[in-house]
Amino acid sequence: MVELGAFFMAKRRMLEDLERLRFLVESLAREASSTPIIVEGYRDAEALRRVGVGGEILVLKSARKLRRYLEERGSRKVILLLDFDSEGVELMAKTLRELEGAVPVIDTWYWRKFREFKYLGLLEVEYLPAILGRLSRH
Repeated sequence: MVELGAFFMAKRRMLEDLERLRFLVESLAREASSTPIIVEGYRDAEALRRVGVGGEILVLKSARKLRRYLEERGSRKVILLLDFDSEGVELMAKTLRELEGAVPVIDTWYWRKFREFKYLGLLEVEYLPAILGRLSRH
């Protein structure tokens, strides 16, 4: 009987996590319609598109070039969504330093929220479609 209770608790938590993750993606998609998102690589950009995030998704190749591009555009805000592993944390800090002053608002809220799902294996942005798919099947 205890095992069955644990099973249902785990199932309930997985459904709650799925709802939280879906809400986060939907919120990001709404905001992306007016705010560029900066990601590490092309697979990250493709993953966001696969989960329904449109808008302008910029791939971080060179922080200097990106800075220049954002300054030329007169961007007021960007969403910085790099990977959630230790390398992503380091790159996040470096990129924040590089972009400081180029854009009035560099939003890292989504990055912090998505990092909360590391325990599900969400270490990179490109894993998002697979994790959402896995949770949906349960």
